[in-house]
Amino acid sequence: LVEGVRRRASRPSLATGESAAGLQREWFKVGLALFLILVFMYLLTRTDLLLVGSLLGQEAVGMYGAASKLATTVSFAFFAVNAAGAPVISSLFAADDREGLHRMVRRTSRWVFWPALAIAVGLAILGRPILGLFGEEFRDAYGVMLILSGGYLATASMGLSSSLLNLTGNERLSALSFGIAVLLNLTLNLLLIPRLGIEGAALATMLSMAAWSVVAYLLARRKLGVNPFVLGGSPR
Repeated sequence: LVEGVRRRASRPSLATGESAAGLQREWFKVGLALFLILVFMYLLTRTDLLLVGSLLGQEAVGMYGAASKLATTVSFAFFAVNAAGAPVISSLFAADDREGLHRMVRRTSRWVFWPALAIAVGLAILGRPILGLFGEEFRDAYGVMLILSGGYLATASMGLSSSLLNLTGNERLSALSFGIAVLLNLTLNLLLIPRLGIEGAALATMLSMAAWSVVAYLLARRKLGVNPFVLGGSPR
């Protein structure tokens, strides 16, 4: 991310006395985009819970919240790999090592997806009894947990697509992908919760997460020429 800003600030138009002001403007734009990303991330992961509470009541919120928290364990590898791989990806991009960047993207995609798949399978097997620890009625949220796990697994299959945009000076495109997902999430939740209950909220969130992942993947591939999909081939 820092390298992306430095590259833009070192353009010929900013190489004179305007460079300091230009760098400040670039940092402001980056900061605003990252702020929007944080806001959109919060909305993407909380809109379903807020609308479930508003439309279905507190009991539904409790069941949905338990299933949602359990499903988020599928994304554990994503955050772990992102923390470890982000500095390497940033360095490779700064060095303009395209081949090295592609290899790293391929590695991180595998490191994100296969652990996520293993956790999702484990939840499919053990999720119902785990939910039962909160109370017998929570077992009814098993379907919600499976649907949300599918959303996190879809995200994992696209590797670090959104992070790649953030790390290479394309944070505004990353914010755009999140914004699209938030609007879709809100619309689908309002449509599906009255018809399908908590399963409708889970389906709306899963589809929104999948849409965000696909948009971020397409943008990363177009802008960087890398293929973050776990089963993707060579770069273009």
